[in-house]
Amino acid sequence: MDEGQRAFSARLEQLGRKHRSLSRGCRFQMKEDGLLVAAPVKAPSRLRFRPHVAVYLLAFLWAFKGMLIAALGSGYGQSIDRLAGGTPVEQAGAIVMYPDPLAQWIAGRIKTTLNKMPV
Repeated sequence: MDEGQRAFSARLEQLGRKHRSLSRGCRFQMKEDGLLVAAPVKAPSRLRFRPHVAVYLLAFLWAFKGMLIAALGSGYGQSIDRLAGGTPVEQAGAIVMYPDPLAQWIAGRIKTTLNKMPV
């Protein structure tokens, strides 16, 4: 009797899982013998690679680095040196935030724009 109860419980769990999967949407397929069988519809993946998002992210990173270089001046290099001597995560941050030529050019443009603005 115990084995029968276990088999019954397993069947109920299987039916519950199938009911939940079919509640999210289903399509019907006809088998070779003419029997209609409901099959769950897989939801499309919500995570897709979108190249324009990566471009915007990189542009934001360089603009952010440029603003930090413009705001901190020589203190920016000291901050990067401090990060380079820290934990592995901080060292990775130092590599990413290293003042490259594009970020320095952006910082120069920000400084000249701010100097031209009336006080």
